[in-house]
Amino acid sequence: MKQILSILAALQCISGLMAADPPVVERSKAVGPKSNGSVDYNTLAFHAHMRLVVTAKPTYVILTSKPVMGGWIKAADHVFNAEAEPDANGQHSGRVDGTIRSLGGGSGDATGEKKDDIWYLDTKGKLAKGIRSETEWPAPANADRTRSSIGVGEVFTVFTVPLTNAAWTVSGQVTPTGGQSGKSITLTATDTAGTATVTASFGGGTYTKEFKIVAPASEKALGATGRSYAIGLIAVGMDIKPVEIHPMDVNFGHTWIQESVVGASATSGCFGASGDFAAPSHDAGAGALKPIKVSTSNTLDEPDAAYLEVEPYTPAWKAGGFTWAIPLTYRVNVGAWIPFAGNATANQVFNFDAAGTGTVTKSGQQATRPVGQAASSTSGTTP
Repeated sequence: MKQILSILAALQCISGLMAADPPVVERSKAVGPKSNGSVDYNTLAFHAHMRLVVTAKPTYVILTSKPVMGGWIKAADHVFNAEAEPDANGQHSGRVDGTIRSLGGGSGDATGEKKDDIWYLDTKGKLAKGIRSETEWPAPANADRTRSSIGVGEVFTVFTVPLTNAAWTVSGQVTPTGGQSGKSITLTATDTAGTATVTASFGGGTYTKEFKIVAPASEKALGATGRSYAIGLIAVGMDIKPVEIHPMDVNFGHTWIQESVVGASATSGCFGASGDFAAPSHDAGAGALKPIKVSTSNTLDEPDAAYLEVEPYTPAWKAGGFTWAIPLTYRVNVGAWIPFAGNATANQVFNFDAAGTGTVTKSGQQATRPVGQAASSTSGTTP
């Protein structure tokens, strides 16, 4: 350990170190079984992939016992002041107690990352230059905010590694929200699925990152609560909640969802061509054209109502049913309404038997109600 730290101390004397890429000292042998009361070298000796990393500003040594290739050095790593010499017993008295976040000259996020003076390592363990991105919010099924799949309307920032001024260019389905020079650029995904390319030029190099912009593709209902009606009335209904907007590996927190108007299909019995009733359309009275906000958890902020009231039951009643194949649309904030990916629909299916018992199914949820019962009973898990 003493020999390694001596090498690092010597590196500090190299002219222009602060302006050049700081070196990485790889090691393969175990650290000796020594301890100074704050760092247990004996414990660390059993790790095979330790690295000593000299950072650019301020100058510190990071002794990490965890793999850091392809990622940021984390807060749990052991931090030393590289300017301090080990003592006669090989102990290093210059340890900075606490996490990486406690170092001066920068700020850390919730995971303890230091973006301004901790350098990034590439997949071969070498110091890297390039660009890195971070989304405004995590995705419900992907907490990694450095992901390259972005939901329509999502906001994300791309910054240089290390942080330094750069000239930025962007193309594809993104819009810059500020200038295109500096250490970072903030972008908003457009309301249309596609791809985007972000390029930064700095330090004599050009670095590019590709992004995939993803639109809502489907709904998934996780529960429902039955509606109640006057006994004797042929009717059935449920309020579906929560409803997820998929895919869940991006965030749709800047979008709204709306069902379109559509006529009935697959009509039968009393709702058929020669039946007693004209099958109704899915219109504003049935919940169409009602914008519902999507939360940052990709769930609808309001229940999705699926219901129908027909008439009081009489012995003359005949069975029948129909389907609404409801086109789903979305918009980003106050933009135009756009069909879901693949023109996805939500099928709402009604069926009534000869006794007037009604059933409605939608998005995997179902409600059933006999005319002699007030409440509609539901299947699935009620939230």
